[in-house]
Amino acid sequence: MHHFCNSQGKRGIQKHYAGWDTYLTLANGNIRYLLELVHTAFLGYFESENAAESLKPIDATTQTIAAQNVGKKNLTELEGLSVEGAKLTKLLLSLGRVFQVLASDPQGHTPEVNQFHLSHNSSTSEVEDSVKQILDHAVMHQALVRFAGNKLIDEADTREYDFMVHPVFSAFFVFSHRRKRKLALEPQLVMRLIGTPREAIRVILEKSNRIYPESLPDQLELFGSYYD
Repeated sequence: MHHFCNSQGKRGIQKHYAGWDTYLTLANGNIRYLLELVHTAFLGYFESENAAESLKPIDATTQTIAAQNVGKKNLTELEGLSVEGAKLTKLLLSLGRVFQVLASDPQGHTPEVNQFHLSHNSSTSEVEDSVKQILDHAVMHQALVRFAGNKLIDEADTREYDFMVHPVFSAFFVFSHRRKRKLALEPQLVMRLIGTPREAIRVILEKSNRIYPESLPDQLELFGSYYD
């Protein structure tokens, strides 16, 4: 039995991720992700009671659990993909936790926040270069997706891109798989999300008038040592 709860401790599935259009959005053009989603949903369906006899449509809960499991699988595999894999995993866990808390505690803030961009500040070029390299790797390995901002930009100017956790991970963390509002993050804060995640997550949430929840949702307990 799969149980998921949000950061406020509410058990059960809080948001469904179901339907062909949703799966297409979760995959975001990655055929491997799409095949994994469909395959995992069918496996879950045929493992359920009397599924082979009833041949009913796959229900939304089964599809949602499949999407969560695919997100978890790809998150756990991310560390081994490249020399930067450990950093990418830490960045994804931090960003996922931030957007998860923001989604579960909206406090009248709409629409939901699930993107970020780098803010212009007095960062040293060394810090900005390090962050740019990490973000480039994150996009390359499908941990993040990026979009051109509102201005016509030079491809090399990372600060003018908007970034989003790849939608395939949204069901696992439980936030919207569609583009919503964005946060401005300083390059130094992005580095802190990797090096001192608990501190950095708390800073970001406080800026958004949220309290850092001490308890983790069930699906993140596997990564409890990271958040400690």
